[in-house]
Amino acid sequence: MHCVECAHYKKISSPQNKKRILIIKIAAMGDVLRTTFLLQGLKEIYPDSIISRIVSRTNASVLEHNILIDNIVFNDENVNYYLVNNFFDIVISLDLAYESLSLAKLANKSKILGFTLDNKRNIITSNEFAQKWIQMSGYDDLKKLIFSHTNTGCQK
Repeated sequence: MHCVECAHYKKISSPQNKKRILIIKIAAMGDVLRTTFLLQGLKEIYPDSIISRIVSRTNASVLEHNILIDNIVFNDENVNYYLVNNFFDIVISLDLAYESLSLAKLANKSKILGFTLDNKRNIITSNEFAQKWIQMSGYDDLKKLIFSHTNTGCQK
């Protein structure tokens, strides 16, 4: 149906009362679990939000029964269909794995936080913090420098 007054048809990008948030962290069960700390803060900022998580089927068990997650989406043969047929106000992409970066790129979204790909398939970051994180993940000397300053109270 494509009529202006139709109550049955709504574009997936139509404004909604609730913020739709997607978090992408697929692999490494410990990392999937550690990223759940974001949920409470997101619900405080966006109390009526709908939060979805993309995760591998093998790591989904650490997210089950979490009342702050509305949808657990498996990274399987249906994930691309899910991403192109839903709209998200915010996508939070926390993984540098190419598979996760590709999902972040594919998602229909207004805003992305974290990491994704540009049109040439290069990794891009959403902000300065993400840029520092990607540099630190690639260079052990930067990681050691940052953590040594953090542990000594140095603000450099």
